[in-house]
Amino acid sequence: MAIIPCKECGQGIDAEICWCKPCNSKRFEDDFPNWTSNSSEIDKFIQETQKNSERPETIFEWFDYSKFTILKQIEFSKNNKAYWEDGHILSWNEKSNKWNRHGGQWVKLVTHYCEKYLTSNFLKSEYEFSKVNPSNRLVYGMTRDPATKDYAVVEKLIDICPFCGQEWMCLRWCRGCHANRFKSEFQNWTSGNEDIDSFIHDTQLTAEFPEQVLEWIPESQFMKFDEIGRGGFGTVFKAYWKKGRIQKWCTISGEWKRDDPMWVAMKSVENDDECGLLEEVG
Repeated sequence: MAIIPCKECGQGIDAEICWCKPCNSKRFEDDFPNWTSNSSEIDKFIQETQKNSERPETIFEWFDYSKFTILKQIEFSKNNKAYWEDGHILSWNEKSNKWNRHGGQWVKLVTHYCEKYLTSNFLKSEYEFSKVNPSNRLVYGMTRDPATKDYAVVEKLIDICPFCGQEWMCLRWCRGCHANRFKSEFQNWTSGNEDIDSFIHDTQLTAEFPEQVLEWIPESQFMKFDEIGRGGFGTVFKAYWKKGRIQKWCTISGEWKRDDPMWVAMKSVENDDECGLLEEVG
């Protein structure tokens, strides 16, 4: 772990997290008079997390209900799917003198009726979980519906795409967003055959999970080995695929995350039998 000095107080902090507990605790404390949940127990709990947090993932906040755009009530519950324009805290910005935040994200507002249970059980357990598993935090804080007076916990919405708000068909696979990503690459490759190109395009635009995606893969990505037999429409080779198949989209690198390199069977097409090829693949 690399240690660097805090720009404000000089205390050593983790270079990766860039979180100075004394400085940020003081910032939170200075802001305590500017908000209240109208519950002394909830206020106390949130304030304790803010004073003692050693990284942003363990912070709980009180949010004004107006910060959320309620899109729809989740079926069979009083919980709401909502869009949070600000997003959760990441770090302190010395230049703007305010918190850097994640930006727009989708959340779930989970209604709770028992205030005492919230602070003594639910929130306490979530706080302890966030300290042990900061990268998998599920709760950002609390809010209150001014119309019903019900308290609600602001939770990560794990089955919703953070970019478009549509439901994932499977874990972290958004059909709409990925279709657009594939489409933007159509001009960058071709098999040299319109029917094959169209077939691959269709799988990429309609795939509901990564296993349904087909790609046009340059031969240079394979290391060929000996012939191992003859298939329905050509010769079969054992080959080593250096990149591996698509798993999911990585927002940090802006490219596809793939499986490890893998062994595959490569079939050659004889006599330009594209119909036989597409029938077998389909």
